[in-house]
Amino acid sequence: MSCKLLRSKASFWKLSIVIGLTILLVAGIALLIYIVSTFNAAKRPISYLPEINPGDLYYAPPGDSQFELMNSYFRLLANRDGNVEITTLDGETIISGFKFYSFHENEDERIGFKAVVLEMVNDSTLSIKGNGHSGEHIIIDISALRDKPKLNIRIKISYEKSTAVIREALIIKFDIPVSEVYKKNRQIDTLSIEKEYWLDKQGIKFGKGRRAATIYNTTSVSSLQVDTENNLLYVNLDYHMDHPHINIPYQQDGGRKWVDLSSSAYNEATERENSFSIWFGEIPETIPRLMLMPYGFISAYVFTEHADEADIRTQRAVYFGSEIITEANQATGGFMGNRIPVTKSVFYSNPNDSLNISILDTDDGVEFIDFLDQLDSTGLYDICLHTPDFLNSNRTILEKSIAFMKERYNTVTWIDHGCYSGKENRESFVCDGFNLGSDFYVADLWQKYNTLYFWNTAVELHLKKINSSLRGWRAYLSPREMEEMGVFRSGIELLKRRENDGKYESNSFLKRKGDSYPTPLYYQHPTRTEQFYSWVTTFSKEYGNLSEDNIIIERERIKSLIKDWGVFINHGYFPRIRSGNDVINEVDGKLVIDPYFNQILQTMSEFRDEGELYITTIRELMDYWIRLEKVSFEYLQNGKIIVNNNNDVPIHGLAMAIRAREVSVNGNLPTSKFVGEDLVFWFDIECHGSAIIQICQ
Repeated sequence: MSCKLLRSKASFWKLSIVIGLTILLVAGIALLIYIVSTFNAAKRPISYLPEINPGDLYYAPPGDSQFELMNSYFRLLANRDGNVEITTLDGETIISGFKFYSFHENEDERIGFKAVVLEMVNDSTLSIKGNGHSGEHIIIDISALRDKPKLNIRIKISYEKSTAVIREALIIKFDIPVSEVYKKNRQIDTLSIEKEYWLDKQGIKFGKGRRAATIYNTTSVSSLQVDTENNLLYVNLDYHMDHPHINIPYQQDGGRKWVDLSSSAYNEATERENSFSIWFGEIPETIPRLMLMPYGFISAYVFTEHADEADIRTQRAVYFGSEIITEANQATGGFMGNRIPVTKSVFYSNPNDSLNISILDTDDGVEFIDFLDQLDSTGLYDICLHTPDFLNSNRTILEKSIAFMKERYNTVTWIDHGCYSGKENRESFVCDGFNLGSDFYVADLWQKYNTLYFWNTAVELHLKKINSSLRGWRAYLSPREMEEMGVFRSGIELLKRRENDGKYESNSFLKRKGDSYPTPLYYQHPTRTEQFYSWVTTFSKEYGNLSEDNIIIERERIKSLIKDWGVFINHGYFPRIRSGNDVINEVDGKLVIDPYFNQILQTMSEFRDEGELYITTIRELMDYWIRLEKVSFEYLQNGKIIVNNNNDVPIHGLAMAIRAREVSVNGNLPTSKFVGEDLVFWFDIECHGSAIIQICQ
């Protein structure tokens, strides 16, 4: 072979290598550009605010004011057009206006109202009256307290025709920047402030010193949202994402269709009233925030058990550690052995003798009742119905079962069963439970026997729909996480979460969806579910083929929940046997708790014993949350804060967090601990009692 030919072949291969490397380089650059561009797009927070241009709100100054409210702390000016402005006594603007916003089904979004009339009710209260674009009559009463830096606002809306409300809100324009955000999980943002927040009913602070305004614990509105870039506060009076609800209509074919009924349906001549307060000026520089858990716990975990496909053997294995253990005080593992509370649902009857143990079971019913009685005697378990049985329950069985559970276990909780198909369990909360024209109407019995707290599957179904469409970054990471970690670290975390967690996270606040996403944990729907409360789960969590790796993964999930001050309500089927997806093993012909699941429970109990993870039941947590709704604060100029318990019962372990080194309660140091920069403290407060908090510098 000639040298010329060899050189020719060498040149060819060199050229091929160069071309190949060039193609790889171009492809790599293109891939990198794609990754970075999708990352930058994904880290932009999704907005859940109305799609309006803030500039279109036009908060005009009141001009020659014809109405004035003034006390020793601020001045309110208004004119006949309804323009309102709030300033310091030196004339510095704090708030430049209020706008009423409405969005009703089958109508366009609207700002403002018509036929505005202003009148002075007395020397401290101004009333703004007008008509909405759907004919509703609106009254906004604004009262300035003489001896406090406080403005009380009450909004009353009367509907003249049937109206389905998607959102009604009062939009307040502040002329001072956001300085503190009191987040839905009770943490606080002061420096790294995001563009948008859904705050539940917590609060926010604008400005500082005399030119400041604070809103906190707004229990008489639907929720708060804030656009921090434009200093706009949305006080939601009614917002459909604050109270998700569905109805599953009857379907002979079991089609599993459902209807979104989250919006509120107001009938002709019905009314709704909301109220909140704004504090101005130099109230205490830092204020306490009510914690979601008592006794200083910073996170919570609730096991809720759906009673499907279980028998007395599986029950004892899961709760006592082994099917051969019959006494709770001899438990060697499982929920009882690790003293883990559970909201445990049961069937009352068992038509067709299916694999669903029940209280009226002809074979194991007596043993099952004894088992439940033992659990109930420990005070750890919230025992409730999983509807009376797995079929449609007639009126007689409904009343007998609800009455039995109330008398024997003081049941206040309810978990629907079998409702998804639309054919069975029509007495469910999301089926015909509120349908007066149905044979399966049961709301009157719930009221009669004080059943109050209902599992609402609406959030799970909405999330299934959302998560099925999510791809890439947003399925696994929040905008804030992406901003803080950058593209490289975010990529590593994305791969890790795809492998270990999937699209569902063990935190009912859904951190990955960002601080702007509405995540109500419980609520009363304004019009669909009478006086009853809904509580939510986010997915059905299964434990399958457990190993040492699962213990490590679950430990990391719990640590993340604690770090994020989260709450997780676990929707589970623990005594159910389904191959590969259960927590029970068979050893020498006997059913026992899976040792890896038992170690997970042991790990959780360790975090509980360290005072970080509050493991509780729906009944206990809901009782506490509802009592928090009747806690109010008075902020004094001398740095003191008055806490009022407006409940008819005491609150034990009332917990708060504050950015301070030390506080006293009624002159004494409360039990406390530091969590990062926050002091978390707790104390008991009697019914209709008060406590004085003094911030010690």
